[in-house]
Amino acid sequence: MERRSKRLKRCEAAADEGNTPVTLPPEIFASVMNYLDYDTVLSCAATSKMLLRDAMPLVTILHIDRASQLNTLASRFRDVKEINIYSLLKHDETLIDKIYMTIDRNTVMRVLPFLSHFTNVERVYFGGRMPNGDIVGFDEATFDDEEEDNEAGGMLIDMLSAAYHCGSIPRGLRVTGLRCTHSYDGTNHYSDEGISSCKVCKRACQSFPLDQVVKFENEGSSISKSSEKFRSKRPHLLDVCLTKSQIESIVESRSGGKEMLQSNARFLHLLGKGSRYEILSDDGVPFYILKYSNEEIKELKRVIEYAKLDVKSIGKEDLVGSIKHSFAQDEKGILLPPSNRRYLSTSALEKLEELGVPNIRADFDLDAVNPNNLPQIAKGILVNSRSASGGTVTRTCINLLNRLLDDAVYGYGTLIEQMIDSRLGLLPKLIGNLEQGSRCQTNTMNILDIMVKRGTDAQVKAVIEARAIPAIVCILGSSKQKLALAAMHTLGKMSDKSTDIRDSILELDALALLLQSSSRWHDRDFLEKNANAVETLCKGFPCITADINDCLEPLRQHLSTTSNDTVLSYACRVLSALSSVPNSYEKAISEAGFFPSLLDLIVHCNRSVQLPAVSAVLNLTGNVKSCIQMVISNKSFPSVMSCLFSPIKDVRTEACCIIVCLLDGTAKQVEHFINGGCIRVLCSLLGLMHPETNVRALEGLKKVLQFCRSPTAGDDINSEEGIAFSVQDIELVDYRLSDLEREIKVSGHEYAGMKRMIASVREEIKLIE
Repeated sequence: MERRSKRLKRCEAAADEGNTPVTLPPEIFASVMNYLDYDTVLSCAATSKMLLRDAMPLVTILHIDRASQLNTLASRFRDVKEINIYSLLKHDETLIDKIYMTIDRNTVMRVLPFLSHFTNVERVYFGGRMPNGDIVGFDEATFDDEEEDNEAGGMLIDMLSAAYHCGSIPRGLRVTGLRCTHSYDGTNHYSDEGISSCKVCKRACQSFPLDQVVKFENEGSSISKSSEKFRSKRPHLLDVCLTKSQIESIVESRSGGKEMLQSNARFLHLLGKGSRYEILSDDGVPFYILKYSNEEIKELKRVIEYAKLDVKSIGKEDLVGSIKHSFAQDEKGILLPPSNRRYLSTSALEKLEELGVPNIRADFDLDAVNPNNLPQIAKGILVNSRSASGGTVTRTCINLLNRLLDDAVYGYGTLIEQMIDSRLGLLPKLIGNLEQGSRCQTNTMNILDIMVKRGTDAQVKAVIEARAIPAIVCILGSSKQKLALAAMHTLGKMSDKSTDIRDSILELDALALLLQSSSRWHDRDFLEKNANAVETLCKGFPCITADINDCLEPLRQHLSTTSNDTVLSYACRVLSALSSVPNSYEKAISEAGFFPSLLDLIVHCNRSVQLPAVSAVLNLTGNVKSCIQMVISNKSFPSVMSCLFSPIKDVRTEACCIIVCLLDGTAKQVEHFINGGCIRVLCSLLGLMHPETNVRALEGLKKVLQFCRSPTAGDDINSEEGIAFSVQDIELVDYRLSDLEREIKVSGHEYAGMKRMIASVREEIKLIE
């Protein structure tokens, strides 16, 4: 007592001197007390008059952990808006591994008198607390004694219904977290038609405020929403065991119920209840994904049809606000995560647009497409995608990663380097998603394509070492065109990186798979990209191991059964590419009977068909001697000569090369071509002044002159001295050579050693003379 008296005297003295003891304002203490359990709040109040008189009335949140705390001291809490009652569900401590709960009857009996003392309370939550402090709701609980718990749960709901009816609790009080214990299995109160006869839930729908009833969960929907992996837990209103139609029938029978069901507010409420998934990085930083399940979209459509709503007439701000509410961590939609931590999935946007919601992409996901979110995105991809929610999160995160790589603003190098980091474990998972049946294949292929296209050689090497090539080659056989296209493009990019990579791709029979896929789709874009991939694989000196029959059969079908120019162009391009590979397929292509068909196509009216056909004929005549005789047998030499005057430069040049190759034949074959007028045609080409064409024409004339001067020994020709070369032919050649020399002199340029070629041809003329 003496010590206390001395302290009081010192405080009074200090006050007299104007030195009032420093303390925090009551509002600060009240804010702290909002996070304390009920007993601790009372202990604080017992230590200070200021806390009791000034701070306690300002407390807005109470946390009740025991039924004994539901006492009459409630009158001290003037401004309480929210009460969390964690004493309703009690954990069965004999079962540690499972959440077996019982409903505490003491709490049931005390809660209504306790709530009736709070005139300003807006929300009450019912749940339980585990021994480790974790909060457990009805959506997670399994009841140990179902019969007894059903009775206690029904009693609490009936008491709340009666309290609303008689006005002992505020009409604005929202009851959250509570569930009818039958609203999960459908066994006790359902008839054969699936209609519930639960009187407790019916009375709740008749007595609870209308604005709550229209937002009730039903038939255990609160359980299904909370059970998915990554699915965020949010407070839900009463979950009743009635069907939607039963709830609406009761609402319609109440005053103002029909208007409530047909209002925009109901649609906006449902829009604010999308499926929110939370992904935490290893550092505990959250990232939120919002999607709308097929069931949620179906319910939105049903409400639109029932209320005959015009969604486009609803203000964009209201729509955006409701969707943002789905991201909120609280029931009121106030605690929103930062814009760069929330992502409205592309599929959700598309579904909402189908409902009539305007384009709102810029309001949500632009900030979320951010490389800082890569750890959370990777974690979402690494989840087990076999489960329903896991697959949902995985697909969304892969789509987001695809968009992130498409956005060049952030640069590719650093992002790709992070993706291939073995500690992240992302690359093997991506390649694993290419397996047949995965719904992420197309976006995964796009991601790998960008990594190959934009990555450094070292980064591409890392992708290949993760066994990407076998997985991508398998995709070539996919029944999905878009997927096969992506695989073609990626393999083509890989092939361009090095010959070793190209040969690795060829060893896995990629060539045969490419050609077989051409039989499934005949549209221009697919066949063009398919041909591009084949040409890429055939560049240089590839080591082709594919079975020739597997490769040629689709091409035989294309040339024999179609008049489609796109398909013909594809077949010619592929035959040109295959025949350009040294010592591979030239002989097999010739023996398979493709050469006559190609000879017919070198005069095709469509350039896209003619040019590759001429190129293929050139490759075959240059490498397979039997093809020279086929030109004679098929009477196709006039067709070859007609190509020399094509308006297409490449056709002219390659036709000249074909003539040069034909002049490598036997003396009798060369005589046939000379008699067919090749000398005059080659001379005519010298007057075109196209350097490449001129050079090829000079090569041809030189070969003719050499052959006329000294034919191959033993050849069966008409003249023992050689093939006749008339004076008129010599004069024509000399005249054209003179014209060409004048043109070169006037231009002042010498094209590819043309003067040297002219001199060589003149030397052959002198030898003949």
